[in-house]
Amino acid sequence: MHNFEPNILIIKPSSMGDIIHGLQIARAIKSQRPNARIDWVVRDLFAPLVEASRDVDRVIIFKRHGGLRGLGELLGQIRATQYDW
Repeated sequence: MHNFEPNILIIKPSSMGDIIHGLQIARAIKSQRPNARIDWVVRDLFAPLVEASRDVDRVIIFKRHGGLRGLGELLGQIRATQYDW
């Protein structure tokens, strides 16, 4: 049997309520797939909330006022990892 452990990217940059619900989803995924990698794109304002979760492996900061350069850096970080979902 193949033991597939997915790389998952959650893109929820803002809205505290949605982030809190999303953290519960990350917890559920990790409970079923402890070796899955979960990365999260979030605005810098909400980053500490996501960083506090043991279920999120990497937090990618989205700088809302970063302009095109910031968007390019964000896309580069996302492309550096091949996400399954």
